[in-house]
Amino acid sequence: MVVATGIADAFFYGRVSTDAQAGEKHASLDTQEARAREYCASRGLRLVTSFIDVQSGRRDDRTEYLWMVDAALASGGLLRSPSPPRGVP
Repeated sequence: MVVATGIADAFFYGRVSTDAQAGEKHASLDTQEARAREYCASRGLRLVTSFIDVQSGRRDDRTEYLWMVDAALASGGLLRSPSPPRGVP
């Protein structure tokens, strides 16, 4: 998920459900962040910070997610995902 915080700034939120999905080298998280950087670059946004959680998306108390939402709200930002979550058409 990318959060636009102003004309040129954005946050990145990445998540996997388990340590196993994150992998020893966190390849999935690295791929997510690389895609977010590409998305931002193609839209003239600067990725200023990243928030990463390794826990189930079913939980609404994910620490980094809550920090990202707070940061977005504090900056007057807009929440936007470059791709819809699974199960969303």
